[in-house]
Amino acid sequence: MVDVDYNLHYEALKKISAMRFVQDAVAVTGPNDMLIKAIVNDAEELGDFVLKKLKSIPGVRKTETLLVLETAK
Repeated sequence: MVDVDYNLHYEALKKISAMRFVQDAVAVTGPNDMLIKAIVNDAEELGDFVLKKLKSIPGVRKTETLLVLETAK
């Protein structure tokens, strides 16, 4: 989940959706601005993606990372 500056929302969504590892990037309502589904191979790739790439996009203020433990469908 990502929070972005209002004035940079559209540009951030475009940049995030074009990033490697990103399968889905959508604008949502509620306490967060975007929901991103990224598929990475390991913790090192996840750290690189969040800390170096995602947080370097102008407008990105805050991220929250959730890991999928099990999928039913």
